[in-house]
Amino acid sequence: MHLIFSVFIFFLSHRFPKSVSTDDVQFSNCNPSFQCGGLGKIEYPFLARWPPAPSRWASGDQPALPEWRGHHWDQYRVIDIDYNAQVPKIGTINNGSKGACPHPNATIDPSLMSYTSKVENDTFLFDCWQYEDHPGSYGFTCEMDDLQRPSYFVVNTSLANELGSKCGERVVIPVLGTAAQTLLNHSLGVDGLLREGFEVEWEVEEEEECGECVESGGGCG
Repeated sequence: MHLIFSVFIFFLSHRFPKSVSTDDVQFSNCNPSFQCGGLGKIEYPFLARWPPAPSRWASGDQPALPEWRGHHWDQYRVIDIDYNAQVPKIGTINNGSKGACPHPNATIDPSLMSYTSKVENDTFLFDCWQYEDHPGSYGFTCEMDDLQRPSYFVVNTSLANELGSKCGERVVIPVLGTAAQTLLNHSLGVDGLLREGFEVEWEVEEEEECGECVESGGGCG
């Protein structure tokens, strides 16, 4: 085990587009790309918070992933970024702990990003003490407040409402639809589902102009 540095990256809002080139010295290094852990190079439209803060412990064979500060400062781990498709894959920070109950609700600011068509909002139900096996659901136990809690994962809204009346807590989390079906087929566990994360996509004004600016050595922000 060794200490790694938590790098927070921020999405540059499309409401304040601006591009600059190397002709202006004071802006030539305003938003440089940078290397980060197992993700590789991070560049526009993301901006790093420097200096990074030591806040995570990880085993040596698992490279660190940066964290993205999103809506209301919700934190997400950045799993991958497809710059050509403008699609990052992200996951909620506290949903990576093995055996822990997924919590809290994960939301994305629609003014900055939107879910891709591969994503669906599915329901986790906890404290389901009258547990029964139901088609279209996945039963499991998870830990919350040092207690093992009988729980369901449900993709059908009406079934979630039916089972929810027998459970103590409900959490809605965006997941990849393919991963959800793999879980229901018992070919993937809840931990694996959460590690898969989910996809979002961004739209930024003057994307083409900023892209040319970045290629020429400038920065956007």
